[in-house]
Amino acid sequence: MQRSVIAFLLLGASCFALSCPLPAQAQPLFQALPASQTGIAFENSLPETPERNIITYEYFFNGGGVGAGDFNNDGLTDLYFTSNIGPNKLFLNLGGFRFEDITKKAGVAGAKGWTTGVSVADVNGDGWLDLYVCFSGDAPPEKRKNQLFINNGDLTFTDKAAEMGLDDPGHSTMAAFFDLDLDGDLDASVLNHNVKQFRNFDAAFVKNQIDPDA
Repeated sequence: MQRSVIAFLLLGASCFALSCPLPAQAQPLFQALPASQTGIAFENSLPETPERNIITYEYFFNGGGVGAGDFNNDGLTDLYFTSNIGPNKLFLNLGGFRFEDITKKAGVAGAKGWTTGVSVADVNGDGWLDLYVCFSGDAPPEKRKNQLFINNGDLTFTDKAAEMGLDDPGHSTMAAFFDLDLDGDLDASVLNHNVKQFRNFDAAFVKNQIDPDA
């Protein structure tokens, strides 16, 4: 230990005597690319109104998100953006940091509602990545049903959430897919939250309640 310290001190003295140059200023690790260059034009706009704002809905600024995956198996990572109240968008990676908006052709704009996020997984195990979009918000159950966009293998998708038992109408935040029972296919865990507001002294009472949507 003492030798190491002495060596370090000697090295420092040598550098001082020889006027060792300071390291060049580190270059930034990331570079922002404009939409005009990449073709990715997306904005999750949340206009506040007297009926819809952070006071009337506690989770107003929760949600949105992005899923990244190779949806056409060409070796390039494509991007899927979700918007809380606007249409979602799918951008096909053309290479060279160029993307094409294929949302309309793919049929993945999503239903109208309050979108909270997206999960990317090969849900049916056919070798093509699928999209699972979660919904929440202070809305009736029919407006909160999650969507499962199954990849048809030709850059089009079909919502099969109801068919596969995943059109959950709870207040969903996000889902994770994994093989829970090791039978070779993917199972799903959906994280929900409670949109009701309670005061602190209601905690004991609330703990004894069951909300099937939360």
